[in-house]
Formats: sequence, structure tokens, C-alpha cells
Amino acid sequence: MALTGANTYSGGTTVSTGTLLANNTSGSATGTGALTVNSGATLGGKGIINSTTNTISSGAKVQVGSGGSNTTDVLTMTASSSTTFSGASLTFNLNSANNQSNTLALGATPSVLLSGASLTLNIVGSSIIPNTTAYTLFTSTIGGSSSGFSGSAFGDLTIDGTGKISNVSLNFLNAPTPGYYAASYLQLVNNGPGDGFSIDVEVVPEPGTWALMLGGGGVAGVFPALPPQE
Repeated sequence: MALTGANTYSGGTTVSTGTLLANNTSGSATGTGALTVNSGATLGGKGIINSTTNTISSGAKVQVGSGGSNTTDVLTMTASSSTTFSGASLTFNLNSANNQSNTLALGATPSVLLSGASLTLNIVGSSIIPNTTAYTLFTSTIGGSSSGFSGSAFGDLTIDGTGKISNVSLNFLNAPTPGYYAASYLQLVNNGPGDGFSIDVEVVPEPGTWALMLGGGGVAGVFPALPPQE
């Protein structure tokens, strides 16, 4: 089911099974009440959700964007109280030729919980992604501070309940060859006071792919991988 209009009902929305797409351009696709996505169900689209709470349950899926090969779609998911992705699976498309990717916009949601989640990165295109290419997966307009990643500095932002990015697994789809990407790093990036924060993923190809790139003369520079930040 695809919701394309601005709904104003105040009762909750529960996705129990199947796929619900939010493809509206204004208002809130799911009304103003609480949104719950149960285990086995899927939420997707490139529209706007503005709820009291968003609860993406363990075993539920979120397909950010309209699917296909699009890497510029933004799914906006804001809440007046909290948004929780605990044990959920989120899929983003990444363009292998540049740093474009689908984005999940969290707005000014006061509390965000990302714990035990599985991020699936669907590679669009057959090019080798340059080492440590950064893709912005999550954005927020919560005011930033260089003093830390949690607490009042980010409007009570919490990630795994302790202010850390932890226990988040990364999977790759449609890589040119199996095992093409050896590792990636999630980073919580402070965008400056008043500019909010973003959660970026840095894609790191396997060391063996660099020999192939060097052999083909396709490397202009090599940059070291950054360690994961908490």
C-alpha cells in the first residue's frame, strides 16, 4: 500500500505485515499518532512521516527511498517524542560512482535510538568505491555541539541508550564480486552549532581490490581508513 496524501487522523498506525510506502510530498503520510512497524513488516518510500513516536520493531524492515536504482531519495521520519530502530533492518542505495545515497531524515526528533540494527547497503553501479568514501545515511536538525554525541548537546539524542553507535551490522548487496567490501565505519558527525548532526558510513574496499585498481592505473590517491567513533 502506498500513501500519497497528507493524512490528519490522530490515531496510531500499525504495519503488521506486507509493505507500507510513504510517498506523500506534504503533511504526514501516517497521520499524527504513533507509528509502529511490527516484525516481518516493511516501511518504505520517499515521503514524510511526522508522528508522536516511531517504533520500528526488531525484525521489521525499512527501505529508505523508492527502491530501484535511485540514490537521491529522502525518507523523512520525525516524531515529537522518540524514534526507535532497535533490532530493525534498514536498507539504503549507494551510488558507486559518487557519494550519493538515500537518506533518512530524522528532523528535530528529541530522542533517537539506534541499537542492534542491521544496515544493508545496496550498491548501485559496478564501479569500485574509492577508499573511505563517505555516504550520509541519517541527518538531523537537532542543534549540534562539539562537546559530545549525546545528552543535552543533541537534544537528548541517544544511540543504543548510552550515546554510542554500537552493535550495528553492515551488509552489502550487489557488490561486483562476493566479499568486495571488507569493512565500513559508522561515524556520528557534528555539523556545527545549530546545524544538527549526521550519521555517515565510510566504505572500505577489500585490500585485494586496491591491487586491481593500481594495476589499472585508476588511483589518484590513497587515504587511510578512519577508526570507528563512539
